[in-house]
Amino acid sequence: MAIFSKEKLRKIKAKLNRVEKKHCILIVDDEEANLRVLSELLAPEYNILLAKDGREALDLVVRESMPERIHVILSDQRMPHMSGTDFLEQTIPLIPRTKRIILTGFIDINVIIASINQAQIYKFLLKPFDPQQMLLTVKRAVEAYELEEQNIELTQKLQDLNSKLEEKVQLRTQELEQKNRLIEKQRNESRELLHILCHDLANPIGSVFGFVKLLRKRPAKLVNYINIMERGLQNALDLIEIVRKLRSLEDRKQNLEINSFQLLLLIEEAASLLQHRFTQKAIKLEINIDPELEVLVEKTSFINSIINNLFTNAIKFSKPNSEIKVRIDSHNSLILLIIRDFGIGMSPHTLDALFDLEKSYSRLGTDGETGTGFGIPLVKKFIEFYGGRIEIFSQEESTPTFKQGTEIRLYLIPGPLQEG
Repeated sequence: MAIFSKEKLRKIKAKLNRVEKKHCILIVDDEEANLRVLSELLAPEYNILLAKDGREALDLVVRESMPERIHVILSDQRMPHMSGTDFLEQTIPLIPRTKRIILTGFIDINVIIASINQAQIYKFLLKPFDPQQMLLTVKRAVEAYELEEQNIELTQKLQDLNSKLEEKVQLRTQELEQKNRLIEKQRNESRELLHILCHDLANPIGSVFGFVKLLRKRPAKLVNYINIMERGLQNALDLIEIVRKLRSLEDRKQNLEINSFQLLLLIEEAASLLQHRFTQKAIKLEINIDPELEVLVEKTSFINSIINNLFTNAIKFSKPNSEIKVRIDSHNSLILLIIRDFGIGMSPHTLDALFDLEKSYSRLGTDGETGTGFGIPLVKKFIEFYGGRIEIFSQEESTPTFKQGTEIRLYLIPGPLQEG
Protein backbone atom coordinates (compact mmCIF):
# COMPACT_ATOMS: atom_id res chain seq x y z
CA MET A 1 0.00 0.00 0.00
CA ALA A 2 1.40 3.41 -0.94
CA ILE A 3 2.19 5.49 2.09
CA PHE A 4 1.88 8.98 0.57
CA SER A 5 2.00 10.71 -2.78
CA LYS A 6 5.22 11.17 -4.72
CA GLU A 7 4.47 14.89 -5.16
CA LYS A 8 4.47 15.55 -1.42
CA LEU A 9 7.61 13.46 -1.00
CA ARG A 10 9.42 15.48 -3.68
CA LYS A 11 8.50 18.79 -2.02
CA ILE A 12 9.72 17.65 1.40
CA LYS A 13 13.00 16.29 0.04
CA ALA A 14 13.65 19.61 -1.68
CA LYS A 15 13.34 21.46 1.63
CA LEU A 16 15.63 19.18 3.63
CA ASN A 17 19.12 20.47 4.27
CA ARG A 18 22.09 18.26 4.74
CA VAL A 19 22.66 17.78 8.48
CA GLU A 20 24.93 15.67 10.63
CA LYS A 21 23.38 12.24 11.12
CA LYS A 22 23.50 11.25 14.77
CA HIS A 23 20.62 8.79 14.94
CA CYS A 24 19.79 5.49 13.28
CA ILE A 25 16.36 4.35 12.09
CA LEU A 26 15.52 0.70 11.31
CA ILE A 27 12.70 0.43 8.73
CA VAL A 28 10.92 -2.93 8.38
CA ASP A 29 8.36 -3.49 5.59
CA ASP A 30 7.68 -6.36 3.19
CA GLU A 31 6.90 -3.93 0.32
CA GLU A 32 9.94 -2.60 -1.55
CA ALA A 33 8.14 0.61 -2.51
CA ASN A 34 7.38 1.48 1.09
CA LEU A 35 10.99 0.78 2.13
CA ARG A 36 12.25 3.03 -0.65
CA VAL A 37 9.86 5.90 0.09
CA LEU A 38 10.52 5.90 3.83
CA SER A 39 14.25 5.59 3.28
CA GLU A 40 14.31 8.54 0.87
CA LEU A 41 12.24 10.63 3.29
CA LEU A 42 14.34 9.95 6.37
CA ALA A 43 17.84 9.41 4.92
CA PRO A 44 18.75 13.13 4.72
CA GLU A 45 18.54 13.39 8.55
CA TYR A 46 19.11 9.86 9.83
CA ASN A 47 21.23 6.78 9.24
CA ILE A 48 18.95 4.13 7.76
CA LEU A 49 18.84 0.33 8.14
CA LEU A 50 16.37 -1.70 6.02
CA ALA A 51 14.77 -5.12 6.48
CA LYS A 52 12.09 -6.88 4.39
CA ASP A 53 10.37 -8.71 7.25
CA GLY A 54 10.47 -9.36 10.98
CA ARG A 55 12.86 -12.31 10.78
CA GLU A 56 15.39 -10.38 8.72
CA ALA A 57 15.09 -7.37 11.01
CA LEU A 58 15.50 -9.47 14.16
CA ASP A 59 18.56 -11.17 12.69
CA LEU A 60 19.98 -7.74 11.83
CA VAL A 61 19.53 -6.56 15.42
CA VAL A 62 21.11 -9.73 16.84
CA ARG A 63 24.14 -9.49 14.54
CA GLU A 64 24.60 -5.77 15.10
CA SER A 65 27.79 -5.14 17.14
CA MET A 66 26.19 -2.08 18.74
CA PRO A 67 22.43 -2.68 18.62
CA GLU A 68 21.84 0.24 21.01
CA ARG A 69 22.74 2.61 18.14
CA ILE A 70 19.29 1.82 16.66
CA HIS A 71 17.24 4.63 18.16
CA VAL A 72 13.89 4.14 16.37
CA ILE A 73 12.21 1.19 14.62
CA LEU A 74 9.50 1.76 11.99
CA SER A 75 7.77 -1.55 11.37
CA ASP A 76 4.81 -2.57 9.23
CA GLN A 77 2.29 -4.68 11.13
CA ARG A 78 1.20 -7.20 8.46
CA MET A 79 4.26 -9.05 7.15
CA PRO A 80 4.98 -12.68 6.25
CA HIS A 81 6.37 -15.06 8.89
CA MET A 82 6.12 -12.58 11.77
CA SER A 83 3.82 -9.67 12.59
CA GLY A 84 5.16 -6.25 13.47
CA THR A 85 4.08 -6.49 17.13
CA ASP A 86 5.69 -9.95 17.49
CA PHE A 87 8.94 -8.66 16.01
CA LEU A 88 8.98 -5.52 18.15
CA GLU A 89 8.21 -7.51 21.30
CA GLN A 90 11.28 -9.70 20.66
CA THR A 91 13.53 -6.63 20.34
CA ILE A 92 12.70 -5.39 23.85
CA PRO A 93 15.35 -7.50 25.68
CA LEU A 94 17.95 -6.61 23.01
CA ILE A 95 17.40 -2.84 22.74
CA PRO A 96 15.03 -1.89 25.57
CA ARG A 97 15.31 1.89 25.17
CA THR A 98 14.69 1.98 21.40
CA LYS A 99 11.45 3.71 20.40
CA ARG A 100 9.05 1.51 18.37
CA ILE A 101 6.50 2.75 15.80
CA ILE A 102 3.90 0.48 14.14
CA LEU A 103 2.74 1.24 10.57
CA THR A 104 -0.46 -0.36 9.32
CA GLY A 105 -3.13 0.18 6.72
CA PHE A 106 -5.78 -1.70 8.71
CA ILE A 107 -7.60 -0.67 11.86
CA ASP A 108 -7.59 -3.61 14.27
CA ILE A 109 -8.31 -2.91 17.91
CA ASN A 110 -6.62 -6.16 18.99
CA VAL A 111 -3.45 -5.11 17.22
CA ILE A 112 -3.55 -1.75 18.95
CA ILE A 113 -3.98 -3.38 22.36
CA ALA A 114 -1.16 -5.88 21.67
CA SER A 115 1.06 -3.07 20.44
CA ILE A 116 0.62 -1.11 23.64
CA ASN A 117 0.66 -3.96 26.16
CA GLN A 118 3.27 -6.30 24.67
CA ALA A 119 5.54 -4.50 22.24
CA GLN A 120 5.98 -1.21 24.17
CA ILE A 121 4.93 0.82 21.13
CA TYR A 122 5.78 4.52 21.16
CA LYS A 123 3.33 5.39 18.37
CA PHE A 124 0.66 3.60 16.31
CA LEU A 125 0.25 5.17 12.83
CA LEU A 126 -2.14 4.42 9.98
CA LYS A 127 -1.29 4.41 6.29
CA PRO A 128 -1.22 6.50 4.18
CA PHE A 129 0.88 9.07 6.05
CA ASP A 130 1.39 12.70 5.47
CA PRO A 131 5.19 13.09 4.95
CA GLN A 132 5.36 16.04 7.32
CA GLN A 133 3.53 14.06 9.98
CA MET A 134 5.92 11.13 9.49
CA LEU A 135 8.98 13.37 9.91
CA LEU A 136 7.47 14.98 12.99
CA THR A 137 6.59 11.60 14.51
CA VAL A 138 10.12 10.24 13.98
CA LYS A 139 11.60 13.48 15.29
CA ARG A 140 9.49 13.24 18.45
CA ALA A 141 10.51 9.58 18.87
CA VAL A 142 14.20 10.53 18.58
CA GLU A 143 13.69 13.38 21.06
CA ALA A 144 11.97 10.99 23.47
CA TYR A 145 14.91 8.60 23.12
CA GLU A 146 17.41 11.41 23.76
CA LEU A 147 15.43 12.68 26.73
CA GLU A 148 15.39 9.21 28.24
CA GLU A 149 19.15 8.88 27.66
CA GLN A 150 19.73 12.25 29.29
CA ASN A 151 17.57 11.24 32.24
CA ILE A 152 19.58 8.04 32.62
CA GLU A 153 22.83 10.00 32.38
CA LEU A 154 21.60 12.61 34.87
CA THR A 155 20.38 9.87 37.20
CA GLN A 156 23.80 8.20 37.03
CA LYS A 157 25.52 11.53 37.66
CA LEU A 158 23.18 12.16 40.56
CA GLN A 159 23.96 8.71 41.97
CA ASP A 160 27.69 9.41 41.55
CA LEU A 161 27.30 12.77 43.25
CA ASN A 162 25.28 11.19 46.04
CA SER A 163 27.92 8.51 46.42
CA LYS A 164 30.68 11.13 46.57
CA LEU A 165 28.59 13.20 48.96
CA GLU A 166 28.05 10.16 51.16
CA GLU A 167 31.79 9.52 51.11
CA LYS A 168 32.45 13.14 52.06
CA VAL A 169 29.80 13.01 54.77
CA GLN A 170 31.25 9.74 56.05
CA LEU A 171 34.76 11.18 55.96
CA ARG A 172 33.59 14.34 57.70
CA THR A 173 31.73 12.25 60.26
CA GLN A 174 34.89 10.23 60.90
CA GLU A 175 36.88 13.45 61.26
CA LEU A 176 34.32 14.82 63.71
CA GLU A 177 34.29 11.55 65.64
CA GLN A 178 38.08 11.61 65.76
CA LYS A 179 38.05 15.22 66.96
CA ASN A 180 35.39 14.36 69.53
CA ARG A 181 37.49 11.44 70.74
CA LEU A 182 40.50 13.76 70.97
CA ILE A 183 38.46 16.35 72.86
CA GLU A 184 37.14 13.63 75.17
CA LYS A 185 40.67 12.31 75.66
CA GLN A 186 41.94 15.78 76.52
CA ARG A 187 38.97 16.27 78.83
CA ASN A 188 39.74 13.00 80.60
CA GLU A 189 43.41 13.90 80.85
CA SER A 190 42.55 17.30 82.30
CA ARG A 191 40.23 15.58 84.73
CA GLU A 192 43.02 13.20 85.73
CA LEU A 193 45.29 16.14 86.44
CA LEU A 194 42.56 17.76 88.49
CA HIS A 195 42.19 14.50 90.39
CA ILE A 196 45.90 14.56 91.16
CA LEU A 197 45.52 18.02 92.64
CA CYS A 198 42.34 17.18 94.55
CA HIS A 199 43.44 13.72 95.66
CA ASP A 200 47.19 13.77 96.07
CA LEU A 201 47.57 17.29 97.46
CA ALA A 202 45.35 16.20 100.31
CA ASN A 203 48.08 13.88 101.60
CA PRO A 204 50.96 16.36 102.16
CA ILE A 205 48.60 19.15 103.21
CA GLY A 206 46.73 16.76 105.50
CA SER A 207 50.05 15.68 106.97
CA VAL A 208 51.00 19.27 107.78
CA PHE A 209 47.54 19.87 109.21
CA GLY A 210 47.92 16.78 111.39
CA PHE A 211 51.20 18.02 112.81
CA VAL A 212 49.71 21.47 113.42
CA LYS A 213 47.03 19.83 115.57
CA LEU A 214 49.73 17.89 117.43
CA LEU A 215 51.65 21.11 118.05
CA ARG A 216 48.59 22.65 119.68
CA LYS A 217 48.76 19.85 122.24
CA ARG A 218 52.56 19.65 122.42
CA PRO A 219 54.12 23.04 121.57
CA ALA A 220 57.47 21.86 122.90
CA LYS A 221 57.71 19.47 119.92
CA LEU A 222 57.86 22.39 117.41
CA VAL A 223 61.51 21.80 116.54
CA ASN A 224 60.87 18.09 115.92
CA TYR A 225 57.83 18.67 113.70
CA ILE A 226 58.91 21.77 111.79
CA ASN A 227 61.12 19.86 109.34
CA ILE A 228 58.39 17.32 108.60
CA MET A 229 55.84 20.10 107.97
CA GLU A 230 58.30 21.92 105.74
CA ARG A 231 58.82 18.77 103.68
CA GLY A 232 55.07 18.27 103.46
CA LEU A 233 54.50 21.77 102.12
CA GLN A 234 57.41 21.42 99.70
CA ASN A 235 55.91 18.15 98.47
CA ALA A 236 52.61 19.95 97.85
CA LEU A 237 54.41 22.59 95.77
CA ASP A 238 56.36 19.90 93.93
CA LEU A 239 53.13 18.07 93.20
CA ILE A 240 51.68 21.18 91.57
CA GLU A 241 54.81 21.31 89.40
CA ILE A 242 54.29 17.64 88.49
CA VAL A 243 50.76 18.42 87.32
CA ARG A 244 52.18 21.13 85.07
CA LYS A 245 54.74 18.65 83.71
CA LEU A 246 52.06 16.02 83.16
CA ARG A 247 50.01 18.51 81.16
CA SER A 248 53.05 19.17 79.00
CA LEU A 249 53.67 15.45 78.80
CA GLU A 250 50.16 14.85 77.48
CA ASP A 251 50.78 17.59 74.90
CA ARG A 252 54.06 15.82 73.98
CA LYS A 253 56.02 18.95 74.88
CA GLN A 254 57.97 17.58 77.80
CA ASN A 255 58.94 14.31 79.48
CA LEU A 256 59.07 13.51 83.18
CA GLU A 257 62.58 13.83 84.54
CA ILE A 258 63.40 10.30 85.64
CA ASN A 259 66.51 9.67 87.74
CA SER A 260 67.98 6.98 89.94
CA PHE A 261 67.01 7.16 93.64
CA GLN A 262 67.51 4.97 96.69
CA LEU A 263 64.20 3.19 97.07
CA LEU A 264 64.35 2.96 100.88
CA LEU A 265 64.73 6.74 101.29
CA LEU A 266 61.72 7.36 99.04
CA ILE A 267 59.59 4.88 101.00
CA GLU A 268 60.64 6.36 104.34
CA GLU A 269 59.92 9.92 103.22
CA ALA A 270 56.44 8.92 102.04
CA ALA A 271 55.86 7.13 105.35
CA SER A 272 56.97 10.16 107.37
CA LEU A 273 54.32 12.29 105.68
CA LEU A 274 51.68 9.82 106.89
CA GLN A 275 53.14 9.24 110.35
CA HIS A 276 50.11 10.73 112.10
CA ARG A 277 47.77 8.37 110.20
CA PHE A 278 49.80 5.32 111.10
CA THR A 279 49.75 6.53 114.69
CA GLN A 280 46.00 7.23 114.74
CA LYS A 281 45.17 3.61 113.83
CA ALA A 282 48.16 2.11 115.65
CA ILE A 283 49.31 0.45 112.44
CA LYS A 284 52.84 -0.93 112.35
CA LEU A 285 54.83 -0.33 109.15
CA GLU A 286 57.47 -2.97 108.48
CA ILE A 287 59.97 -2.09 105.71
CA ASN A 288 62.48 -4.64 104.46
CA ILE A 289 64.48 -2.98 101.65
CA ASP A 290 68.21 -2.94 100.94
CA PRO A 291 69.39 0.65 101.64
CA GLU A 292 71.64 0.56 98.57
CA LEU A 293 68.91 -0.46 96.14
CA GLU A 294 68.11 2.20 93.52
CA VAL A 295 65.27 2.52 91.02
CA LEU A 296 64.54 4.83 88.08
CA VAL A 297 61.58 7.09 88.93
CA GLU A 298 60.50 10.73 89.15
CA LYS A 299 60.90 11.55 92.83
CA THR A 300 57.94 13.83 93.60
CA SER A 301 55.31 11.77 91.79
CA PHE A 302 56.72 8.51 93.18
CA ILE A 303 56.49 9.76 96.77
CA ASN A 304 53.20 11.70 96.57
CA SER A 305 51.19 10.06 93.80
CA ILE A 306 52.33 6.45 94.14
CA ILE A 307 53.67 5.42 97.55
CA ASN A 308 51.59 7.98 99.44
CA ASN A 309 48.45 6.79 97.64
CA LEU A 310 49.23 3.13 98.26
CA PHE A 311 50.04 3.72 101.94
CA THR A 312 46.90 5.84 102.35
CA ASN A 313 44.74 3.05 100.89
CA ALA A 314 46.48 0.40 102.97
CA ILE A 315 45.88 2.43 106.15
CA LYS A 316 42.32 3.24 105.14
CA PHE A 317 41.29 -0.40 104.66
CA SER A 318 43.34 -1.85 107.53
CA LYS A 319 41.91 -2.34 110.99
CA PRO A 320 43.51 -0.67 114.02
CA ASN A 321 46.51 -2.46 115.54
CA SER A 322 47.30 -4.28 112.28
CA GLU A 323 50.43 -4.08 110.14
CA ILE A 324 51.58 -3.16 106.64
CA LYS A 325 54.64 -4.85 105.15
CA VAL A 326 56.94 -3.49 102.45
CA ARG A 327 59.57 -5.68 100.83
CA ILE A 328 61.34 -6.21 97.53
CA ASP A 329 61.85 -9.12 95.19
CA SER A 330 63.21 -9.51 91.68
CA HIS A 331 61.41 -10.35 88.46
CA ASN A 332 63.62 -10.94 85.44
CA SER A 333 65.50 -7.64 85.05
CA LEU A 334 63.02 -5.59 87.11
CA ILE A 335 62.80 -4.67 90.79
CA LEU A 336 59.56 -5.90 92.36
CA LEU A 337 58.30 -3.67 95.18
CA ILE A 338 55.56 -5.36 97.24
CA ILE A 339 53.24 -3.50 99.63
CA ARG A 340 51.04 -5.88 101.65
CA ASP A 341 48.23 -5.09 104.08
CA PHE A 342 45.94 -7.44 105.99
CA GLY A 343 42.81 -5.32 105.78
CA ILE A 344 39.31 -5.93 104.48
CA GLY A 345 40.43 -6.54 100.88
CA MET A 346 38.46 -6.07 97.66
CA SER A 347 35.93 -8.08 95.68
CA PRO A 348 36.72 -9.31 92.12
CA HIS A 349 34.20 -6.77 90.81
CA THR A 350 36.07 -3.93 92.51
CA LEU A 351 39.41 -5.22 91.20
CA ASP A 352 38.10 -5.30 87.62
CA ALA A 353 37.16 -1.62 87.76
CA LEU A 354 40.15 -0.46 89.78
CA PHE A 355 42.22 1.03 86.93
CA ASP A 356 39.34 2.59 84.98
CA LEU A 357 38.69 6.27 85.76
CA GLU A 358 35.21 5.93 84.26
CA LYS A 359 34.32 3.08 86.64
CA SER A 360 36.34 3.97 89.72
CA TYR A 361 34.42 4.59 92.89
CA SER A 362 35.24 5.29 96.51
CA ARG A 363 34.24 3.33 99.59
CA LEU A 364 34.60 4.03 103.28
CA GLY A 365 37.61 2.80 105.23
CA THR A 366 37.51 0.79 108.44
CA ASP A 367 37.23 4.02 110.49
CA GLY A 368 34.86 5.73 108.05
CA GLU A 369 37.66 7.38 106.04
CA THR A 370 36.56 8.78 102.69
CA GLY A 371 38.37 8.99 99.35
CA THR A 372 37.93 9.92 95.69
CA GLY A 373 38.44 6.53 94.04
CA PHE A 374 40.99 7.96 91.61
CA GLY A 375 44.23 7.08 93.40
CA ILE A 376 44.98 3.72 91.77
CA PRO A 377 44.36 4.84 88.15
CA LEU A 378 46.84 7.67 88.73
CA VAL A 379 49.36 5.29 90.29
CA LYS A 380 49.12 3.14 87.16
CA LYS A 381 49.59 6.18 84.93
CA PHE A 382 52.79 7.27 86.69
CA ILE A 383 54.22 3.75 86.92
CA GLU A 384 53.77 3.32 83.18
CA PHE A 385 55.49 6.67 82.59
CA TYR A 386 58.49 5.18 84.39
CA GLY A 387 58.41 2.16 82.09
CA GLY A 388 57.07 -0.19 84.76
CA ARG A 389 53.73 -1.78 85.59
CA ILE A 390 51.42 -2.49 88.52
CA GLU A 391 49.56 -5.62 89.65
CA ILE A 392 47.04 -5.92 92.48
CA PHE A 393 45.89 -9.06 94.27
CA SER A 394 43.23 -8.99 96.98
CA GLN A 395 41.17 -11.29 99.17
CA GLU A 396 38.04 -10.11 100.98
CA GLU A 397 37.60 -10.19 104.73
CA SER A 398 35.54 -13.39 104.55
CA THR A 399 38.69 -15.41 103.74
CA PRO A 400 41.06 -16.72 106.47
CA THR A 401 42.85 -13.89 108.32
CA PHE A 402 46.33 -14.79 107.03
CA LYS A 403 45.05 -14.63 103.42
CA GLN A 404 42.80 -11.57 103.55
CA GLY A 405 44.01 -8.13 102.53
CA THR A 406 45.63 -6.58 99.49
CA GLU A 407 49.04 -6.99 97.88
CA ILE A 408 50.32 -4.32 95.48
CA ARG A 409 53.17 -5.26 93.15
CA LEU A 410 55.13 -2.49 91.44
CA TYR A 411 57.57 -3.55 88.73
CA LEU A 412 60.29 -0.89 88.53
CA ILE A 413 63.39 -0.41 86.40
CA PRO A 414 66.55 -0.73 88.52
CA GLY A 415 69.06 2.12 88.76
CA PRO A 416 72.45 2.00 86.97
CA LEU A 417 74.31 0.35 89.86
CA GLN A 418 71.83 -2.52 90.07
CA GLU A 419 71.90 -2.98 86.29
CA GLY A 420 75.68 -3.32 86.46
